[in-house]
Amino acid sequence: MEAAEGFADHANLALDLTDVLLAVGEAADERRRGVILLFDEVQFLTRQQLEALHEALDKRAYMRAMAEIGPHAQKAPDVAA
Repeated sequence: MEAAEGFADHANLALDLTDVLLAVGEAADERRRGVILLFDEVQFLTRQQLEALHEALDKRAYMRAMAEIGPHAQKAPDVAA
């Protein structure tokens, strides 16, 4: 498989990981499948690398939550004061 030009090549680990995780999540969603990510040896990550991983995972979780909530969101009823 060839790399997609212009995809996950920001030269910024947090942005690149976010792109990859969002793509993996979208592919899994389309196929109605789950994905398990296992990270080994995280104690060897630098602070910057760990923060990038956290940011990417957080973004994916947020995007997933917004996708699930968005179509079903209802306007909150007005509450009388």
